Amino acid sequence: MLAILCTDGQLELSHLVKECLNEHWAPVLAYQDGSRTVIPVFHDSKTAQAFIRRNLPKEWVRGGIFLTENDVLSMKEKGWHLQEMSFPRKMSDLVKFSLEIHNFVAKPELKVSSC
Repeated sequence: MLAILCTDGQLELSHLVKECLNEHWAPVLAYQDGSRTVIPVFHDSKTAQAFIRRNLPKEWVRGGIFLTENDVLSMKEKGWHLQEMSFPRKMSDLVKFSLEIHNFVAKPELKVSSC
């Protein structure tokens, strides 16, 4: 399972890798649905990349970050809702995306998107 990693233009890729991933935390894409935080997640990288292309500005550092079972449990314990997406819906006109910081148990595996 993958979550979308992005920086909203505030961090360059080199800083993201050095400061965030090496310290086991990363900014993941989220949005609010009423009072709950929703994290879009994907089962394959092609769908995640298509979602990124449809919804996020090109100047942002963006990619996928693989979630372990422990990461999924940790996110759910925070009260975050994981929205499993099998289709790359266009949502940027419907919701205001934000970032949530997730602390990973182990060093996360990153897949940077060049799209």
